[in-house]
Amino acid sequence: MRPRLRQILWGVLPTVFWACLCFQLIRLHLCERYLVASGSMEPTIHGDPHGGDRVLVDKTAFWGQAPRAFELVVVEAPRPGAHHLVKRFVAEGPCRVSLAEGDLFIGRGGGLERLVKYPGEHPDMSVTAYLFVASDRGAQKLDWLHSDPERWSLGPLGLHLHPCQDPELPLSADAQESRRSRRPQDDFLPGFLSLDRAVDVSFLNRMGHRLARGRSYPRDIGMELSLELEAGCSELVLVIEHRGVYYPLHYSVEGSGRLMIPDQPAVTFAGPALKFDRVFDLSYGFLDGRFFFRIGESPLLLHHPYPLPTDFGRLRTGHAGEPRFANLLHVGLVGAGGTISRMRIFHDLHYQPDPDRVFELGPDEIFVLGDNSLESSDSRDLSGIRDAARIHFVRNDLIGRPIAVIGPWSEIRWLSH
Repeated sequence: MRPRLRQILWGVLPTVFWACLCFQLIRLHLCERYLVASGSMEPTIHGDPHGGDRVLVDKTAFWGQAPRAFELVVVEAPRPGAHHLVKRFVAEGPCRVSLAEGDLFIGRGGGLERLVKYPGEHPDMSVTAYLFVASDRGAQKLDWLHSDPERWSLGPLGLHLHPCQDPELPLSADAQESRRSRRPQDDFLPGFLSLDRAVDVSFLNRMGHRLARGRSYPRDIGMELSLELEAGCSELVLVIEHRGVYYPLHYSVEGSGRLMIPDQPAVTFAGPALKFDRVFDLSYGFLDGRFFFRIGESPLLLHHPYPLPTDFGRLRTGHAGEPRFANLLHVGLVGAGGTISRMRIFHDLHYQPDPDRVFELGPDEIFVLGDNSLESSDSRDLSGIRDAARIHFVRNDLIGRPIAVIGPWSEIRWLSH
């Protein structure tokens, strides 16, 4: 048996040796698995020192090229022995990075230019504040709308909204009095399905738990609907009510749309016709200084720049700047009714409750942010802890790009880039 055993060992050991060597080389230079230990990237990636997501990192992603804005990256831990950090890349110097009113601006020699995200191209950069799905009602806590049915059935409005400084102006005297008497508990439009509270910076993680509660109210919000229209419906109306002012979007079943903005001509556009008795998806909102409207997977039908105010001083309606006026969403139908089987209310990842700040980046210095803006250690506050000569992360701190979550088993998925 000894010659036979020796022959087996000499045949197996080199194979094991080369396999281990190749594994280590792949792990050191090509790809590696990391545990996400903190909640700074919620809800994109779940973080926990023991049960967090394990991400597979492509270490070759930035060989010879820089990350794109908003791309996920892994950077070296600022302290020895600490976990490496998963963040979202913003910019590489030399440049200025400004966080102003919840938006990001980059300056390179001249003025500052806003970084703009586009619905559809950056799907993981809007986080869910509220979710209703008719087939899975138990997954989320339904506490933001007036009713709690299996599906929402909307009746016809018989009402056209116009942008105005007084949100009660389009309503009858009785409706105005009824609406005022119910504030703040029922701050909604008659006939509409409406939020009964403003969208704050809280959000739902992948388990449906609400995180990052706070009194800050992001300006960049929107809604997604799965909607089926009844025969006879002539128009749908989607409304952002921001600081007591309406910004309604009217879209007819024939495919003509118009966005109403105070003190400006209506913005008109055209899109696909809407068919009756068929479920279709749509979204409407405000993001990075622009209104957007989208039907299904089609290109954006509307992406109109407009500066919404953000300060909460005295509202133009004469009311004090109270949170319930910060941002509300409404949806209604004209002519006939319809059924909503899915609704998602979302807000932008990036919001800045702190005063506006500007960061100066030198050559090779990079700026990164965590998705959980209220609870993230990133370039906003990590810049001074490394050593006296290093005030920002640098290009050499980039380890790679996370491409997938590979554990736990129930959370396995690809990560968008």
